[in-house]
Amino acid sequence: MTSRDVTKTINSKASQPDQPQTIQINPRLAAALGAVSEFPPGSVPETGHETGYQTNLGIALETDRHGASTGRAVGKGDGSGGSGDSGSTDSGGMGRMNDVIDGGYVPVAKLPSVYAEVIQRRQHQIQREYPENKHRVECRRCGHRDWYDIGFIMIDPQTASQKKEIEFDDVHQSDELQGESTRSEFERNLYDGIQFTGYFRCTHCNSGNDWAVGKDFILYLTTAVMKEYAAIQAGQASETLMARLGTFHSSDGYKPKSAMDSEDHLLDVIEQKPGDAYLWNRLGNIYKRGGTPVLAAVAFEQSLRYDSGQVESHLSLANILYQIGEFEACIRHSHLALVHARFYKSLDPAELHGATCVILRNLLDISMMMGNLNLFVPPHHLIDEAYSQHGQPALAPGSDVKQVPDVREFDLQLDNPGSFSELADLYMGSKRKSRLSAASKHHKHKNKNKKKRKQKR
Repeated sequence: MTSRDVTKTINSKASQPDQPQTIQINPRLAAALGAVSEFPPGSVPETGHETGYQTNLGIALETDRHGASTGRAVGKGDGSGGSGDSGSTDSGGMGRMNDVIDGGYVPVAKLPSVYAEVIQRRQHQIQREYPENKHRVECRRCGHRDWYDIGFIMIDPQTASQKKEIEFDDVHQSDELQGESTRSEFERNLYDGIQFTGYFRCTHCNSGNDWAVGKDFILYLTTAVMKEYAAIQAGQASETLMARLGTFHSSDGYKPKSAMDSEDHLLDVIEQKPGDAYLWNRLGNIYKRGGTPVLAAVAFEQSLRYDSGQVESHLSLANILYQIGEFEACIRHSHLALVHARFYKSLDPAELHGATCVILRNLLDISMMMGNLNLFVPPHHLIDEAYSQHGQPALAPGSDVKQVPDVREFDLQLDNPGSFSELADLYMGSKRKSRLSAASKHHKHKNKNKKKRKQKR
């Protein structure tokens, strides 16, 4: 998103129609949130330990007792700035979440989230990880048929190889979406061999798993399989389709059927470890990839309640908030991601470096729009707090991380996040060496393979 795009976003906020302020939710997620939420993060906790975070804009952002920003400007009223328009003030917290679930739908204001409402209203501004891919499927639990965005589809190569020889009569056996008794074995076997990333729930019964598909969907899949095999045989890159041969696996090796299956799997683990920030981040990634940014934000915020140094959650929230024009909160999470980056161990250094480049790019964009380059770097006290949290001595005032870099000394380009690589390394600490070492090995391996291919020719 460029500065021009952001300006359009700001100017269009008033003219955009509000999205419905309810959302479908897995009752198990509601229970998990209710079990671990101590207070509604949209309001100031009654502990006497609240603190304030002063941005370089001169705006104090409210923070909760765990140090996570509520994203609202202290002293502001009805959300005229920051994320204040999210305004959750339910003093009952999430403990009564199950009492407000109506057919699977929950008022967004009841979610334990600072940003859920504003994200719900502006989610059309958020770039999707995958293009929309709607198909008509049937819930096997209640028989209700509807159109859902099922996201990107992976087709198990073993299943695909068994179904390469497709008989048109087999496809016609499932010409209509009907019940279990009339669906062909062919349809069921093919469906069992696919995975999809989209997150959706039955609009009638709120079930999230076990769907029946019809002829159009089967033709879509078989076409994708045949194009993929044709491309492989020709030694060419396959066409850009929303269905490809392959399989998905989670970080623990689990092979999920769908985003909803991944959700249930993670909730099983979270029930055993409700305070694990990393697990909540993984859950947020499932929702983000599945096209549900509201639930993604809820999970990321939950993650940060347990670990304010959960860098991936800060990165994800910062990117979402940047896209919807919530710049004050975006600055907060960007700064926290930067100061904790050198201590973060759960992400490959190369991936962390790439994500840091994007954050720095966005911060420079905001800084230039605001005419204040001090926003480009985290405030000194935030750096000191991060070092203290990780048991490290505070940095000297003149250290590289505490200096506001002169952007004129770098060839920084907003349309090229990679141009921020040298600056990103300042926040990588010792991870910079391991990243460069891995990059060097990859480059040598790539050149070696290239030489082998030339020799074969």
